[in-house]
Amino acid sequence: MKQDAQESGWLNRVDAFLEKHSWDHTWARMMQLVKSVSILIVPLKRGQNG
Repeated sequence: MKQDAQESGWLNRVDAFLEKHSWDHTWARMMQLVKSVSILIVPLKRGQNG
């Protein structure tokens, strides 16, 4: 029972967090991060190929 209460507390915190953050905002931020990394990686790969 104690584990259920702990899991329930965790789930409540996650629900509260997700309630405040839209999927669109999360997706946009994730794409920013992917693009920022790809800017660094793509030139490295081009340099290796040619």
